[in-house]
Amino acid sequence: MMNNSISVPKTNGQADLVFKAVGGKELMLTFLPPTKKRYEKAPLYFLITGGGWFEESRASMLDFSRPSVNILREYGYAAVSIDYRTAADPKIAMPDIVTDCFDALRYVCHYADVLEIDKYNIITSGHSAGGHLALMVAYGNADDFKCETSLDADFKITATAPLSPITILFDNGEYPKNHNLGTLSDRYNGCDSIETRKLTSPICYADRDCPPTILCAGSSDDLVLCNSSEIMYEALKKCGVRAKLVISHNGGHCFEPIGDVTGAYPDGEEIQEILVEFILRYTQ
Repeated sequence: MMNNSISVPKTNGQADLVFKAVGGKELMLTFLPPTKKRYEKAPLYFLITGGGWFEESRASMLDFSRPSVNILREYGYAAVSIDYRTAADPKIAMPDIVTDCFDALRYVCHYADVLEIDKYNIITSGHSAGGHLALMVAYGNADDFKCETSLDADFKITATAPLSPITILFDNGEYPKNHNLGTLSDRYNGCDSIETRKLTSPICYADRDCPPTILCAGSSDDLVLCNSSEIMYEALKKCGVRAKLVISHNGGHCFEPIGDVTGAYPDGEEIQEILVEFILRYTQ
């Protein structure tokens, strides 16, 4: 039987909750309820921060996504931004990081009645490494990413909206270079194999069951190359998935203008508005 005994202390509508304790570390999430209640159970905007899988800040992801968070909360959506363990700890490998993201989602869905959210209407988003993780949570098999602290909870991802995501974490000559992050071996910390790389690569999950997906990338991003999103988009379209690709022309990794140009188009705030349009289209 589900235990709904948690309390949700809120300050200015914000609740900071421990969703998991592992390896002597408490992992937290920030929960923001809708600013206007339009649903008995609110759709959930589930945010994952970037940082190269080496550092994370759930507060910075909320700031980065503030325009879309504010608009969606006005439309009756709740929002969550999460912590996860990082590869800066040599005991933590990429599958552990993905597991933490799934566990954060399991937590909020386990307590969906308390939080008044609709666990069958989840939208994932994130930037850079967080975009990769948002796709993994949207596409991956949750049963492949469980640990002894995992809660039981069912849920459904109804859309995903990654920003500057890395989508291919292996290099076997099948795809062109799509990032300048090095070999990524230090993100796998002793758990490095082609099988594990593919297990944690969104491109390997492209099939007709993927939820509606909007991919956003900067044409001048020299960290995660634009083709990372382009390759993912083409794979999704080939499978018949409802997908959209948004390219920020002259935009860098954070959609800032790169080079001697007057600006990036669309810029970061405009991309947030495009995300909202896509999310509302498929999740209202």
